[in-house]
This record gives sequence, structure tokens and C-alpha cells, in this order.
Amino acid sequence: MTTDDARYSHSSPTHNRLLLLALVQAWGHKCYWCKTPTTFRGLQIDHIVPRNPTSGPVEDLGLGADFDVDAAANLAPICGPCNQEKNNDEYWNIPRIASVLKAAAGIAPKVQRHLTRFRANDSVVRALLAVTAADLGNDEVADSIAAFGAVILPVFRERFPQILDAPYWQDYTEQRPVVEIKGRRVQLPEERTMIEWDVTSRRARVILEDVLDTPIAYALGCVRDQVRERVDDEVDHWIRHGTANRFRDTEAWQKPSSNPIGLYVRELRYVDGEVQMTGDLEGTFTAHIEEDVEDREWWEPRTTSRYADFSFTGEFSATFSREEGITDASVYVSDPTENRWQYLDVLLEGDEDADRLAE
Repeated sequence: MTTDDARYSHSSPTHNRLLLLALVQAWGHKCYWCKTPTTFRGLQIDHIVPRNPTSGPVEDLGLGADFDVDAAANLAPICGPCNQEKNNDEYWNIPRIASVLKAAAGIAPKVQRHLTRFRANDSVVRALLAVTAADLGNDEVADSIAAFGAVILPVFRERFPQILDAPYWQDYTEQRPVVEIKGRRVQLPEERTMIEWDVTSRRARVILEDVLDTPIAYALGCVRDQVRERVDDEVDHWIRHGTANRFRDTEAWQKPSSNPIGLYVRELRYVDGEVQMTGDLEGTFTAHIEEDVEDREWWEPRTTSRYADFSFTGEFSATFSREEGITDASVYVSDPTENRWQYLDVLLEGDEDADRLAE
């Protein structure tokens, strides 16, 4: 492997940090698994096809014996929570893996170009990467970076003002506690909360906190409460009226509000003495579905009954005032999308073969 090869290294952490930077640039500063905008410090290199899969039909992907598991065509940036979720046991999800591999193959040349460009300015890039990897919890390190910032910021203001004014994402996700369930310690899944700060939103935040006396963390909590209250009704309305007769019967088995809901604030705006917050949301739920079987043979069951996993996206908005706090909150959820069949419940009541299959 030459120093310019966009391949994962098992011996050079410095090379891998440059490679991660190239991957982050090429994939648009997002986690490839959940599509969430994430900072460089919050991303890691992931092997799309695991190096040592413990399960899953590898041959179903049609990969040849010469497939390079460490090449850029099998690498992508992933956030920490998704890296825990996407372990080797998830490898059986062949359609999703195949789709991502196709995207990675198209992005690989761009990764190589970024890496080559970074190598041309090796000393500067390494110095900046060292800052991103620094332990900001260490007081001495933080003091050194603060002193360095006082020197470098004038250079940015003079030469690269667009960088200082560019929008950026900030992560407000709160770590959920570890709980004990049936004698096992379980890490509860995170509820992702992100804000995209453009210049106008940063100004609106000052008004929200200093004039309206509403801390941004408190405002986010109010919005999340409103979303939890309303998202179940939105999904229930879709189940009852928006399935376009695709299913004979549908019932929410696991409500959206019981699962983590991601919030992504796109804008804060100051309008007529109030601050408006708008953004996107996403979540999942499980439903019990009964549906007719079309084009069946005479011996096949007439209906199937199953549990299915759905994902949904939507939008939210809320207005904050000094006198009333949060007002005019609204939540809209688009039509959910079925991800995959989770497991078969009952094919046809009274069918012994179906009952055995269900078991």
C-alpha cells in the first residue's frame, strides 16, 4: 500500500485519520447508515462488508474472491451509535448492504482525489487533524487550543471569511442512562437532536436565550414533548385512513413515541418579537398487519398476518414568546415506509403448517 492509496490501514492511525477526512468530505459530512449530518469528531471509518462476518450469506452479494475489504469501495463514515447498531449480525440485510456498496463504488474515486489533495499539504493537514483529535476535556490542551485560536482566527477572518460564516451542525443529543433489564445492563438508544447553525439562526439564538429567557436546551425539550404528543396521532391517522387499502387491517403495535425520535432543527428566525424554530423529524414504529394474498394457488392461505417495521419522516415548527413560552407548535408526518418484514405471526388460523412456521 502506498501512502496515497485510499485503503484502510491496520498499522497507521495517522493515515486512517486522513482517510476518514477524505471519506467525510466525499460522503457529504453525514453518517452513511442513518444519513444524519455529523461532525468529523463524531464519525468513524466503517467497513460496509465486515472484515470477519459471523453470519449472513456473503455469496448473495456476488463479490469475487479478489474483493478488497479494506478498499475505499467498502469504506464509509459512520457515527458511533450506528456503528454499535450495525454489527456483524446485521450483515444478513443483503439489499441494504448491496445498495450502499454500489454507492461506495461510485464515491471511491472522489475519496482518492481528496486523499491525494490532503497529502499535497501534508504538514498543514496533519496539524489541523491533531486539533480535531485533541482531548478537549484536558485543561492544558484546551488552553493551548484557545491560544492557538487567537492566532489563527485573524487569518481566517482575512483569508477565509466564508468558513467562519458557513452553516454548521451542532449535536445536542443527550446520552441516555444504562438500565438493568432482566439482570442485563442495557444502553438505551439515543434520541438524536441536531441543530444547523447559519448566521441568522445564531443571531436568533441570542434573542431566544437573552431576551426571551429561554435556554436552547429547554426549547428543544419543549419541542420534543410536543412531537411525542402529536406524532402518535399523525401515524394513527395514516394507519386508519392513509394506507390506500394496501392492508386488510393495520394496528400500531409499538407506537412511534415509544421509540427514539430524531429532531433536526434547520432554522431559528426572529419574527415580530418571537423566535420561530423549524426542522425535520424521523422515527420508527412497528405495526401488526393483516393482508390478502393475491395470485395464490388453491392450497395457499388467503390472508397473511405479520408484524412490520416502518420508518417515517416529517416536519415540525414551534414559536417561542417571552410571555407564553412555546406557542403554535405543529407536527406533520409524511406517509411511513415499510422497511422489511420482521417476523411472521400467523399465516392462516387453523393451518397446522402455518402454525409450525410461525413458531
